[in-house]
Amino acid sequence: MATRMVQSMNNFLKLPALTLGLVLPMTLAMPARGEWGITPSAQLQTEYDDNVRMSTDNANDAFITTATGQVRLQRITETSAISATAGLSFLKYSGVNNLDDQDMQFLDLNLSKKQERAQFRLNGSYRRDLMLRRSSFIQGVDDLLSNSDPQEDTEIIPDDLEEIPDLDDAATRLQIRRERVRVQPSVRWQFSERLNGNIAISHSSLSYGRAAQLVGLRDNNSQTGKLTLSRRMSDKNTLSVSTSIRLFDPDRNAKSQNYELRTILNHQYSERSQIGVQIGVRRTKVDASANRPSSKDTGFTFRVNGSRSYQRTHVRASAERSILPNSFGQLVEADRLSLGVTHKISARADLLLDTRAYTTDSGSSSNTDDGQKRKFLQLSPTIQYRLTPTFNMNLAYKYTWVDRAQNTFTTPGSASGSSLALALSYTPLSQN
Repeated sequence: MATRMVQSMNNFLKLPALTLGLVLPMTLAMPARGEWGITPSAQLQTEYDDNVRMSTDNANDAFITTATGQVRLQRITETSAISATAGLSFLKYSGVNNLDDQDMQFLDLNLSKKQERAQFRLNGSYRRDLMLRRSSFIQGVDDLLSNSDPQEDTEIIPDDLEEIPDLDDAATRLQIRRERVRVQPSVRWQFSERLNGNIAISHSSLSYGRAAQLVGLRDNNSQTGKLTLSRRMSDKNTLSVSTSIRLFDPDRNAKSQNYELRTILNHQYSERSQIGVQIGVRRTKVDASANRPSSKDTGFTFRVNGSRSYQRTHVRASAERSILPNSFGQLVEADRLSLGVTHKISARADLLLDTRAYTTDSGSSSNTDDGQKRKFLQLSPTIQYRLTPTFNMNLAYKYTWVDRAQNTFTTPGSASGSSLALALSYTPLSQN
């Protein structure tokens, strides 16, 4: 156990020099005003899963016990904010063979700085987890930098690069190590009261280790650049135009490039409801590989998202078509739907509903015939109950269904599984 903990800490310290090189200059530039706050938190969760490997046949059930601890360091001033969150998780499997007890680590860095016209933001993240079980923040502990600044007249710069979903959710659940690194700097410039521009770049890398080669997973890295111009047409309407490029470089597979141009309209119906519509065209190029010629493909992308707040309920939904990299070294066309509902049952209890669905198809955007077509659906209602100001209890049910096409490395057919989890988390009251 002690050896495993030492190995965990060594891996946890592997955040690339690129992140530190970007973080340190911004940290030194932060003003001296503003107090540092340290928030430790911990969570103990026990879960029953009736198909822990998400197998199409011979489903195995298991009990999974997870202990997670994390520490968040943050400082917020009128013009800047910095937050760092680090955590460790230890997992124990019971009632199933060939699954070893494991550990996971994560580190997140968020920095922002606001000047008279310019706004700078930097996000960095490191994950060392399992494809079978993935690490996450402790439920009920919000990241202030992902929302608005609690101080008046202080704007926290939004992240203009969309979060890449985890398409491994629909893969066969295997106990394979993953290491994921992502760095996202961005700059926003206010040209006038109504016109602003944003430049954002992102670098991400994903590695699986030696065992992943046996099932076709490929290490890869990608770079994304995005330029956006936005104009506020009226008090309720904002029109934007964005252009982006994504370079995808998988190990032992053809490199690819995706170019995209989008028009975006955001409409604020009222203080409680809003909608956004994005329509775009993309051009995907795949380089020649050892056994395949190069190829080109053109298609369209879109995104529609909206939200509505009621007295005790908040609803958000989105539908999207986009080009995303998958773990088999391909750019795939993905159609995604999501629905989220938050309902306040009482002063202490909340009901959360999270529904996600997507399909992926590599045939229209890559030059491979591996058949990486997948369908995925997940429904997860959760009840959060505040026992005390510092202790929260969560009861979560999750239903997952996947359908996989025939290919070299996975068994075709559909599979489904259900899990029930009970978690107790502790977060001390803020001292700020």
